Amino acid sequence: MENSLKTKLSTKLFHPFFLILSFFILACQTHSEHHFIPLAYTELDARNGEIDEIRLQIEEKPLESLWRSALLLETLEGFPNEHKDACEAVFDEAKSFVLRETQTALDEKNIPLAKAFVLSLQNLSVTEIALYTNELERLENDFLKTYFPALGLDENNHALKDSKNSDNAYSEPFPSLPPSKVSQYLQGLVTVWVDRGVSVQRGLGLPDRIIGSGFFIDSMGHMITNYHVIESEVDTTYKGYSRVYVKLYDDVETRYPAKVIGYDKALDLALLKTEVPVPFSFSLGSSEDLEVGDRIFAMGSPLGLENTITSGIVSSKSRSLSTVASAMQIDAAINPGNSGGPIVDQNGLVQAIVFAGVLEYEGLNFAIPVEQLEKILVLLFHGEVKHSYTGFYAKTKRELPQQEALGIEVHYVMRGSAAQKGLLAKGDIVQSLNATKIRTVEDYQNAMLEIMPGTIIKLGGVNQEGEAFTKYLYTEERPEMPIYEAYKREPVEDFFLPSFGMKLKRTSVYNKNQYEIASIIKGSAADENGFSLQDPVEIKKIKLLEKNTIVYAELFTRKRNKAYFEVNLAIGASLDSPYFF
Repeated sequence: MENSLKTKLSTKLFHPFFLILSFFILACQTHSEHHFIPLAYTELDARNGEIDEIRLQIEEKPLESLWRSALLLETLEGFPNEHKDACEAVFDEAKSFVLRETQTALDEKNIPLAKAFVLSLQNLSVTEIALYTNELERLENDFLKTYFPALGLDENNHALKDSKNSDNAYSEPFPSLPPSKVSQYLQGLVTVWVDRGVSVQRGLGLPDRIIGSGFFIDSMGHMITNYHVIESEVDTTYKGYSRVYVKLYDDVETRYPAKVIGYDKALDLALLKTEVPVPFSFSLGSSEDLEVGDRIFAMGSPLGLENTITSGIVSSKSRSLSTVASAMQIDAAINPGNSGGPIVDQNGLVQAIVFAGVLEYEGLNFAIPVEQLEKILVLLFHGEVKHSYTGFYAKTKRELPQQEALGIEVHYVMRGSAAQKGLLAKGDIVQSLNATKIRTVEDYQNAMLEIMPGTIIKLGGVNQEGEAFTKYLYTEERPEMPIYEAYKREPVEDFFLPSFGMKLKRTSVYNKNQYEIASIIKGSAADENGFSLQDPVEIKKIKLLEKNTIVYAELFTRKRNKAYFEVNLAIGASLDSPYFF
């Protein structure tokens, strides 16, 4: 009976109607993954629909609406005059609203928001922006005058490389400290103490403490530390008890309450404030003054041992550890408790901030270059710092390994991203961002640090044919795992490029898992695992691990550069990347 039922069922399933229906269902399921359809700017109906959509969102998303209307204006050639008038009208509507919002942000002294508006209008060459630019400059100058000790600026906003002090609002002016006495700079050091109550382990209640380091940057009690030190204080997912305190250099017994003013999760930086007399505040230097091999000093509270100094050298000025910026490698001894402490040169200028050490390997430690702090310092005073992205993958372009970099070459543009909507294309070489020259990935990362999400940026460069271009992109908030967004939007053959560094091409209409390698990015996981062009690849399994932070794939391949050696291979990659912008 059971076998008879199976026979009847299998007969029906292989009926032509069921085969066609199954293929249709499969096709629908496959298509549903790729929901974004780029705007057809050449079609009048599509453009009219875009105009209507922009008008509906002007008040809710003013800068995005301005950007979308600007894209319409870029492609007016060949359309009737009445349509041109409609495009110009919606642009003017969005522009007028943005100008009003700019003035509101300036009146409220919201420097980050005002800067996003002003920069966006400047990039689109809006002539009315001159007045607002001057007003923003005055607002920024007032801020610098308030906090110039840390930035190393005088009253005219000129750099002070040898001045370590200013008038203290609470006490006498800071003393002038001779460069040879590095130990005297410990006066500006604090121990950051995070009390997280009691943790229960095996039935016993144990004190739960996080100890880090920090340093004063002005006379009003503002100080810098690492985000990971005070994470429990601001992380909304943390449900336990958390209170932040600081201990001063000359009073390690007393804990003073401190408040988190702002933080940057991606850069691992946080700004705190405490209401105590400040004995000394540091000035920020420039790591550009340092060379590999130069002597530096790390200050902090390793293992809770307050006011400790260790010395070493700069091992490397740039390591790609963070996905939004590079790190400085040092060999000065770093231990738990050093996090957030300053790295100073022999003149006492802060050149970096400690954030990581590799306990298993002596002398392998890392710090955040001071320039990154300088770029986001104003933003930290306004709360949580978010970073921008537009949805493309690029690497430094060089004709030969030893040649000067030519810019960053676009290898991939994500579907539905601002980069795709802004018509950035594979093969484009980006050579400028706003007014900043771009030669390397590090250049682009540094330029993007100060750009808030929701800003219109201007990219310049050359396309594959060598023709110059100017393209306008709207920045969105960078997800913690940006390549996960590509995973959700892209077919497998496209998703493999930003994740594993290989572009796949389907080779079978019957087996959706059979591909051939169409391109490989040098230095990628695919390159390091010995893949080459035209290698056949069959995907056995793809899955996400570690809460959607890692993608894992099982592949079968015949490697052409190894005599068609057949191999089953497991390959993994992070869903974040320093090359994903």
